[in-house]
Amino acid sequence: MKQILFLSESEVKRIFREEDWEFFTNPTLPANEIPAEFYSQMKTWAEERKALYAVEFPDEIFDGSLSGFSERSIRPLKEFSGPSYSGLPSRRFPPFLWGEFFYLPYGSANVTAVSRIGELQEKIENERTRSAKNVPAFSPYRLVFKIEDDRSLEEIAELSLPETLIERIYETSEGIFLSTKRLGALQSAFAAHFFSAIIKEIEFKLYKVIIDFSEVPESFPAWMSRSARIVAALDRETSPRYGTYAEPFFELKVYTCFSPSFLVLVLSSCLLDALENREIHKTDDQKNSPSLFSKNESWRDFTEHRFAARVSRQIGEEESFFQNLLQKEYENALNSFRDRSVIRKRETEEFIVPELLERLKLFRDSEEFISLRESDREDWNRYRDETVSLLLDTWKR
Repeated sequence: MKQILFLSESEVKRIFREEDWEFFTNPTLPANEIPAEFYSQMKTWAEERKALYAVEFPDEIFDGSLSGFSERSIRPLKEFSGPSYSGLPSRRFPPFLWGEFFYLPYGSANVTAVSRIGELQEKIENERTRSAKNVPAFSPYRLVFKIEDDRSLEEIAELSLPETLIERIYETSEGIFLSTKRLGALQSAFAAHFFSAIIKEIEFKLYKVIIDFSEVPESFPAWMSRSARIVAALDRETSPRYGTYAEPFFELKVYTCFSPSFLVLVLSSCLLDALENREIHKTDDQKNSPSLFSKNESWRDFTEHRFAARVSRQIGEEESFFQNLLQKEYENALNSFRDRSVIRKRETEEFIVPELLERLKLFRDSEEFISLRESDREDWNRYRDETVSLLLDTWKR
């Protein structure tokens, strides 16, 4: 494992002059006003850490539903002297180093799920500071990825994986999983992109999202009363696990068809709602929270206009904004299903069916010269009939 090195706030203050800090914090500053020295300092920071290439891209790439269509550019770091894109370095995602690559996200003008996640995160932080000052950054999410690989736990641990993000890798009867540390909303979008698009040695699929309320236990009853039934629609079995006021958490086994940015947007919206209504729903109200979830009711609540209106109100958009996001998620899921169907059909035609036909031929040829006892013949015929049935079922799919 190895570290992701971020150009953090402390690093910015160390390598930049104080008057240059505003280039990271002022979204209204014209890009052409950034002096060349600004990029030269970033280049020096990356060179000191043995980077060889600069990768530049708009930060909308962290929106999982758009990452396949986002622009990127790469060039030798020694050729890097200014931006390839118009605009300022991203305020949401800091520059970072991974191996020999220096990644520089730029702020995108497009309205995406990720841009709205940033707004929700700011509102959540503001809501928390209303009741307490100097609170640490809110990190309620833990992502769990299923590792799609035949390697052992020990072999996986030896790969180049981001120790910065990982809490543990573990094995169960269901497979091998990677759990992240507790992350903020934008950090979660970053982690999902990093594991799916930057790590190439191994395949990760988002399996669970765990929302940890230990920093805001007073908001858990409001979450259970106002949002639990709605977000249960995101659970593959519509049966999320959840804790108590003494140990508050909410765990979803998520559909792989949903983009992580969409999931984080929905969950962050519900977290903000729970914080805003924590005084209305006290601890005793948890007895009124749902103990059982209904798929039909959850999907109805999730897709109806009241929830869309609630999300849209929080981010200052029309109700159609959320509905359009939901429609996009549906279309992406449908395309993904079609792609998997094509792959499955090809695998069936090229591998599975020929193998079954070969097995059936073996049964037929063997019957001509193998003499079996009556009891053995019954088993033989049963195996042959099962193969025929399996072959027919495979063709029907």
